[in-house]
Formats: sequence, structure tokens, C-alpha cells
Amino acid sequence: PIKALQRCLRRKREQKGTRHPLHADTQKNRNMDSGSDIDINSGGMDDVGGMDDEFDDGEAMEKDKEVDVMKDGTTKKKIITEGSGWEKPKQHYEVMINLTGKHNEEIFDSNGNEGAPRMYILGSGSLCNGVDETLKTMKKGEKATVEIPAQHAFGDNGWPEKGLPGGSDVQYELELVSWMAVEDVKKDGGVFVKTIEEGQGYVKPRDKDAVFLRYRGTLEEGEISDSTTFFISRGFGEGEEPVRLILSDISPPGLQEGLKRCDKGSRVIITLKSTYAYGTTGDDALGIPPNAIVRFEVVLVRMHTVEDPAGDGGVVVELHEKPTSAWEKPKPGAKCTVSFTVAAKGGEESLEGAGRHLHEAKSVEMEIGGENGEDVTEGLELAVEQMVEGQKADVTVRPAYGYGEAGRHGWVEGTDMLHYTVTLEKHVAPPSVYSMSHTAKKEFSDGLKARGNTAFKAGRVRRAKRLYNAALSPFKHIEGITDSDEKQEAQSMRSACYLNLAACYDKEANWQEVLSSCNKVLDVQRDNPKALFRRARAHSSQGSLLQARQDLEKLLEKDASDKAVVALMAEVRKKEKVQDAKDRVIFSKMFI
Repeated sequence: PIKALQRCLRRKREQKGTRHPLHADTQKNRNMDSGSDIDINSGGMDDVGGMDDEFDDGEAMEKDKEVDVMKDGTTKKKIITEGSGWEKPKQHYEVMINLTGKHNEEIFDSNGNEGAPRMYILGSGSLCNGVDETLKTMKKGEKATVEIPAQHAFGDNGWPEKGLPGGSDVQYELELVSWMAVEDVKKDGGVFVKTIEEGQGYVKPRDKDAVFLRYRGTLEEGEISDSTTFFISRGFGEGEEPVRLILSDISPPGLQEGLKRCDKGSRVIITLKSTYAYGTTGDDALGIPPNAIVRFEVVLVRMHTVEDPAGDGGVVVELHEKPTSAWEKPKPGAKCTVSFTVAAKGGEESLEGAGRHLHEAKSVEMEIGGENGEDVTEGLELAVEQMVEGQKADVTVRPAYGYGEAGRHGWVEGTDMLHYTVTLEKHVAPPSVYSMSHTAKKEFSDGLKARGNTAFKAGRVRRAKRLYNAALSPFKHIEGITDSDEKQEAQSMRSACYLNLAACYDKEANWQEVLSSCNKVLDVQRDNPKALFRRARAHSSQGSLLQARQDLEKLLEKDASDKAVVALMAEVRKKEKVQDAKDRVIFSKMFI
């Protein structure tokens, strides 16, 4: 709209031979001698009042302008009535149109006697390509005429049902009444999503998220209503609650793909070809024949984001909707108040339904990364880190993140999964590292690193990693520190944390992360013995034997009697001999 206004104003100025009012002679707008402000009687009000003329002229010029629809000079559109807004329909959109098609001044196609606009899907082929492309250039409410040559109309075949002979040029008068957005999700015509009611927000469900739906499916064409025959209907009955499903569990698969384009509160029609629906066999139980096209009306009532904070399925957190505008999540050092109930159930079964009720805890105070007592498991702490103040969550915790193989005092067996319903009542964030003094940063990091060391010695490697990373946060960027002593302390803390992280990754055999952590230390401390040794182990484990030997040789130059280094060097040399033997066999076959 702004660019269109600028074009209109520019044309008008060119016609009148005047400059833009805001660029007019300053002597007209200000008496420089007296320093007075703008003289409203010197033409300024004429400029403002002339704005209506500028718009009128622009509209008239837009109406008279011919649009080259096909960009080849053959198909010309002329606007009769301007539309509103700036959006235009796209391929596959469902449009409502009024139209009259003529050939040699004789009408061959019209909805004039039907009394209502015609529904048409752009690209469906029931009208000609020239009409499709013209409609894509139109705004809502726009009325236009278009001259379409035979090659962009109905070609050599014509339209026999309408009495239109082959090779006919045609003229259409079109009015774009409205449209509904339709998306070709897979770009192959297999999954179409038509939006009936827009949703709220911008978050769309992912495979692991829980969605609460009303949905019903039909084989019938035409408008879907309560009188339509449905092969499945859930959540639409009187008093019937929306059904909760994990998105990746929904069938058929095309329905999942369509739902990924929805947001909370949206109502859509999802049309599926058989390849994304019930395939070549159909579904006898639902009464669906082979190769059937099906349509679903779906209302996404709400959704719960599901997080996997441990990254291995050991802790699954289903987050309820945020009740407030809160956005900050707890991180190590945060003080939280939570209330929760916890139940346990043995084995790998779902925790929904029957479970042993253990207890209910009200307003429990905890610190993220702190020592919080037996009630607060590692899994519960990880879950709370995903939440915001006032939010509720359902949490499933496997034994490794609960009470382990030992269980707890006979209440929880070693194989028991835990199920929490938890509310984060209060969250007090630690001071921002940007507002801390150097001393405060050091104390903060020392505390977290010490807790990480305790966790590492107890074999809780995952927890140790989290704490070491948190301890790093005040000193991740130290370039701006000007005091030399403070910079040296910061670098020492960084190195200690990265070395400890390397030890954690070594326990997990995550050799790439070992290398990354060690390199961060060696970038500033080239001869750090722990970093060289742990990097040598990682190189050796990955088969990079030359690099491993180079690191170990540096260490042996400093201390040839270090037993760990000597043992690792012997291991590397043994691997080199094995590799040399393999290489000799390979090379012997290359030269005969």
C-alpha cells in the first residue's frame, strides 16, 4: 500500500510539474527573517487537501491499466472495480467467484443464473489456465475483464459441453468474491489443508507433542456438516471432550502431516489421497474402499508441548499451556517452589490409569543444581527446568533419572517408573551474570563446579555435565576483561570446567566432544597435560593414531615415567602395528 501511494503521488507530481509538498520552497513554509513557523495560508493546506485528488487519480489510473497476466503479451486483464487489501489467492486455494465467459459476444459459461458465487479450486483444471492465472492477480472484491487467446483458454479441443469450438479466443468477466487458503503440504497433491477458521499464535505441533482434537472423517464430497456421513467421529458429540493423542500416533499418516500446519484453535479440512490415507487396501473396519480419497474436519482445541530434556527418553515432560505471560525458565542456581504428586508403576507400561500413589508434596523449596533431598529426583529437576512460573506439567521419569536400581526405602522398586504431576509455583532466578562482580561470578562458578565434582564422583555424569556447563556461563566470553589477574582467574575457571567436561564425555565415549573440550583448553594452554592426555585418548579411540602419538610424545618429554601416559602410548603403538599389517596386505595387492 505504501509503494502504491508513492507511485500515485509521483505520477501526480509529474502531471502537474510540481515538487513534493514536503520538498517545496522553504520560503513558502518559513519566514527565514522572522524565524516564524509554517504559514498555513501559504499553500500548506492546499497540499494536504490535495491528497484526496492524488488517491482518486491513482485509482483511476489503476483501473485503466492493462495487466499482462501470462507475461507474454497475449492475455490482458483490465480492472473494472478495485479490490481491497493486498493479499491474492495462490495455487490450490478455494475461491468463490462470479464469472461470465463469452466467445464472439455469445455467453458460453456463467453462474449468473445460479444466484450464488461459484466455488472453484485454483489449479483443479475445471476452468482454463488463463482464468487461473488471472484470478491469482486479483484482490478480494476485485472485478475485471480478461481477453484469453485459445492457447491459454481451452486449446484445440474447446469445451464441447458448453458448445465452445476448438481454437477459440474467449473473454471473461470475473469477480473474486472471497477465498480460503489451501496448502499443498507435501507438494505432490497428496495432502491438502484448507483453513476454515484461523487459530491463535504461531506454535505448531511436532511429532512428539500431545494434541487435543475434535475430528471426523468422510468419503463424501461437498460441504461438511452434521448431516454428513462420517466413518469416524471423535470429540464432536454433545458433551464429548476433545480426544488427547500424541501426534506421531495419529492414523492415517497424512492426518499427522496436515496437523503440523495447524495452530491452537484452528479449524481445517484436510483432504488426503489414498497414498497418505488408507492405501490400496482401504480399511474394512471403517468401511473405506481401496484407493479412496478421504476428508477430515479437524479442530485443534489445544496442545501440550512435550520435551525430552535428557535427550534419551529418560524424562518426558508434557507441558500444559502457560497460564501467564511468564517466559523465563529456571536454570542452575535458581530457587523454585513446586507442588507435586508422584506415583510409581513397575516395568515399561504406561503410567496412565492405575499406579501406586506415593505421596503429595506441597510448596517444596528446591534449588536447580543444588542438593535438594530425596523427594527431588534428577528427573523432577530436569522437568522443572522446562517450565515457567505458574505452569503445570505431567512428567514420566525412568529409573535412571529417579531412584535407580536401588529404589527408595521399599516405596519405589528399582524397575519403577515415576509419574509426576507438578506445578511450578514460584521461580526466583539467580542474579544475571552480566550484573555480577568478578568476585560474585567466581563464587557462583566455584559452587556449581564443586557440585559437579560431587556428582561426577558419585557416577552421576549427566548431572555433572549440566553443572559444569552452568559453572562456565559467567566466563564463556572473557575478551572484555581488562584486569590481568581477573582474566587469569577467569581463564583458569574455563579450563577447569572444560577439562571436567572432557572427563564426562570420556565416560560416555563421546570422543568428538572430548576433542572439542580439550581443544578449548589447549588453545590458551598449549602444554596442559590433562588436556593433551584426554585428547590423545580420544584420538586413539577414533583411530587417529598419529595425532594420539604426537600428544603423548609431548607428555613423555615432560615426564617419561608417567604410568598412564606410558600405558596409553603402548596401546597406540600396538594399534599402529595392527594397522601397518593391514596396510601391507592392501598395498601388496595393488602391485602384481
